[in-house]
Amino acid sequence: MSLAHRSLRLGRIGAWLNPGYGDDARTGFAIQAESLGYPTAWLGFGRAPVSDLALAERILDATSAITVATGIVNMWTNDAADVAASYRRIAARHSDRFLLGIGIGHPESVTAYRQPHTTMVNYLDQLDAGGVPPDRRILAALGPRALRLAAALLGGIDSPLGAVIGGFTVGVLENLAGAYVVGTELKLATALALIVGVLLFRPTGLFGQPSAERV
Repeated sequence: MSLAHRSLRLGRIGAWLNPGYGDDARTGFAIQAESLGYPTAWLGFGRAPVSDLALAERILDATSAITVATGIVNMWTNDAADVAASYRRIAARHSDRFLLGIGIGHPESVTAYRQPHTTMVNYLDQLDAGGVPPDRRILAALGPRALRLAAALLGGIDSPLGAVIGGFTVGVLENLAGAYVVGTELKLATALALIVGVLLFRPTGLFGQPSAERV
């Protein structure tokens, strides 16, 4: 029998758990956040090597309802194949509450920062090959080329037509907002807000198809 993934419960406001705190403290904070009704706990990691995703798994084991999201796993310091293997291990028990957040990070934090757009595309391809469904991951976008990639995700990464429409929609909105609403300084933030807003309600994008698990 084939079952579509259940939608993740992210909500409008979540609890971001600073990586400056230890794992014990952040596990306790996540438990408290769940008791207070927060729908999502976002785990910051900076550039730390965390490809085993052990903290996310620990918090999921210690809670029962809150969604746990990584925000973010750094692509430079975490091998995509290892991250995919860890995702599959966690998803076997918590697929309806775990969101893999990945990103390229800031150039000043990584000495090997080269060709970030190409790195992101290759990393996503490796996650695809490793069995991480598009609707169970979210991408942090920094800069125009990363925004274009995020726009393709908005339309639906498995839909060529959706990717084109997503890119066109984001481009038009970004320029209109910059010219008439928020000014040039905030036009990128406006476009990213649109992407996040759509993906909260439709994780596969506007034209993407939900993935299915065979059980």
